[in-house]
Amino acid sequence: MQIVRIDRLISTYTLTYGDTIGFLYTTADGSTWLGQRMPDYMSASDARQINHVLAATRLSPVEPNAFPPTMRYGVPVRAQQFFRVQIPARALDPLHIDLNECVAWPQGRQLPDPSF
Repeated sequence: MQIVRIDRLISTYTLTYGDTIGFLYTTADGSTWLGQRMPDYMSASDARQINHVLAATRLSPVEPNAFPPTMRYGVPVRAQQFFRVQIPARALDPLHIDLNECVAWPQGRQLPDPSF
């Protein structure tokens, strides 16, 4: 689950144009995970839009739905959730979002050993 790329999910809706509504994390295996901003830093319209994006792009609910775990020993950890999604390029316009690359691990460069 090493992260090799982080993209900002930017709104292109009229009322929230240019707002960062979340971050898309790509792992070394090619899977993409959508992390929602904390509710304290989101408007109601941002929350509605990120929920719309999640509803349209989230993969099967059978697989683990979030990391890190939301419960530890039966107690909620209140950590930010990350959901596995698939956002095809042709879905950006209908979802009123744009992706802006923040960080990417250079191609051909070996990933660090996660055990350290």
